[in-house]
Amino acid sequence: MIERTSERDQDQVAETTILCHDLSQYVAAGLILSGSGALSDLDPEIRQRLETIAQLFQGIKEAVEQHNGQRTCSTRVDLAEVAQDCVAFTRLVSKVPVDSVLPRRVEAHANSSLLHRAVLNLLSNATRAAGAGGRVAVEVGRRGDEAWLEVRDDGAGFGRIPAVSGLGMAVVESAVRSAQGRLEITSGPGPGTRVRLLLPRARVRGVAR
Repeated sequence: MIERTSERDQDQVAETTILCHDLSQYVAAGLILSGSGALSDLDPEIRQRLETIAQLFQGIKEAVEQHNGQRTCSTRVDLAEVAQDCVAFTRLVSKVPVDSVLPRRVEAHANSSLLHRAVLNLLSNATRAAGAGGRVAVEVGRRGDEAWLEVRDDGAGFGRIPAVSGLGMAVVESAVRSAQGRLEITSGPGPGTRVRLLLPRARVRGVAR
């Protein structure tokens, strides 16, 4: 039984390695195509869509690299820019209005790829919770030695909507944990949920650069 399990695990690792290799090729092609040409000459809406597509391909590229064992790096990240990118994408794929209050720049130390994925997951959860007729809001700010990014919705409340998968909040928790930050979730007893990511504004000792 142990040998069979080991062989099965090895086969799965081999298949995953091949998949990541092939995916990297598609992502590289996608980055070239979405970033080719003079974007400044394009219609603003088309340019925004291409820039968003390029950002998504870059996120996939970094996720594959992380899966392949490359070191997760914590760097200076502009939370306002991360929020702006994720809000722009969410507005393209969802009909739920997304309001945003974003200052000019709020720096934090976190892994950029993980943070983008975390915020996209939060926005996906929030738009599903809000549903038709609901709204979602995103806000960024700073408090003491922490920077924060908050996603709010006026839906039924945390845990009261069907989950698409169990991985969304795991991605959020991974992003926060890698930066040695904190996660606050407020929901109920009435409708609506508020999720706030609190991240260090300076590099924390022991977090990889």
